[in-house]
Amino acid sequence: MHRVSVTTEKQEVIRLEAKSVIVASGASPLILPGLEPDGKHILTYQEALRPDTLPQSILIVGSGAIGIEFASFYQTFGVEVTVVELQGQILPHEDEEISTLAQKSFEKQGILFHTQTTVTGLRVKILEDGNAKVTAELKGPGGPLKTMEVDQVLVAAWIVANVEGIGLENTQIKLEKGHIVVDGVCQTQEPGIYAIGDVAGPPLVSP
Repeated sequence: MHRVSVTTEKQEVIRLEAKSVIVASGASPLILPGLEPDGKHILTYQEALRPDTLPQSILIVGSGAIGIEFASFYQTFGVEVTVVELQGQILPHEDEEISTLAQKSFEKQGILFHTQTTVTGLRVKILEDGNAKVTAELKGPGGPLKTMEVDQVLVAAWIVANVEGIGLENTQIKLEKGHIVVDGVCQTQEPGIYAIGDVAGPPLVSP
């Protein structure tokens, strides 16, 4: 039997016993230095899921599943979308041929892509009318690419597993690249303890 201690919001400790335990603590957005979100002008996918209004233009940092899903969503609603990707292709975890076909399709829809490009800094400027603009500094493979101005920036580069503060240090569970290591049936190195979802690593399902 496994013993699990849970502390409630009222700081009450509840002790449980079970033959099997499933860890499904999910993941959170990766916060990149210099691209820290403010929840209004610079967003993670969590804020982007519940917008008050849609911007006229947006820069999306990262072209993985999350970034591309939001790029398609915003473009469908008439937003001017630019996507920046550090790797040499969009959807970098997918087959290169699929990635190339996907990029051509999205470009026909009006989405602009910059691959092998990083965002080196973001600067929010509040205008006299109360609205805001975000200035992004982009660096390509040949040096500085350009500075662009948009209404919002969505940082969708990666996610990190929620493994802090859940007691893994008291088990034999191993981590790899920040995610819990599991076998073919999602069992960890601790017999009877399983991990599922984003906390167990790719393929990731967020948001």
